Amino acid sequence: MKSGAEYLHSKQKRAVDITLGSLLSPLDLGASVVAELSFAEPGKLYFHQERTGKNAETFTMKKIRTLDDNGIILGGLAQWFRDKGIDELSQLAAIRNGQMSFFGSRPLIPEEYEDLRTQASKTLEGRNLLAQHDDIVMPAKRGLFSRYGLLCHTGGYGNPVEQRLSMDIEDHVNASLSYDVQTLYLGIKMAVNNELLRRGSSPTS
Repeated sequence: MKSGAEYLHSKQKRAVDITLGSLLSPLDLGASVVAELSFAEPGKLYFHQERTGKNAETFTMKKIRTLDDNGIILGGLAQWFRDKGIDELSQLAAIRNGQMSFFGSRPLIPEEYEDLRTQASKTLEGRNLLAQHDDIVMPAKRGLFSRYGLLCHTGGYGNPVEQRLSMDIEDHVNASLSYDVQTLYLGIKMAVNNELLRRGSSPTS
């Protein structure tokens, strides 16, 4: 079974992305219709945001808007969308067109990515982790699911810079079809158990 960098850049992983992206497309469409008919503001069903992807190149990612321009939740159903991660389904478009993968480290806003690198470069451990990140994580596509991303949604993180880098590296080193299935199971389990706490109040969060 392929693993690590071999798996990350394999046709097998791309086939997984296309298969899951296609299978979940009806859910994405259904969520968009429900949001449009219930809580979406006129002309503001989605928001589009630049994120840092493969090889530190930026791409445009979209999500269903669940907050208004002042960062206020657009009602109970919008909160449920956030709690269950349903607003994330719109990212399937980026997965299908090859900009993202289903599994991999979360793509950051460019400013956040640069801040992450700046903070990490201040310590020896951080610089060592950055070197590993640039060798292992940077050349690969970013993902919808990652272990660190799931952990953050539970509030269970310590040092957000060094822990993020180390867990992203771990995800990419251990990448395999089996590891992806385990990550997917963990994400579904957390969503069902209402463990995916959404932190922050930015309209783009």
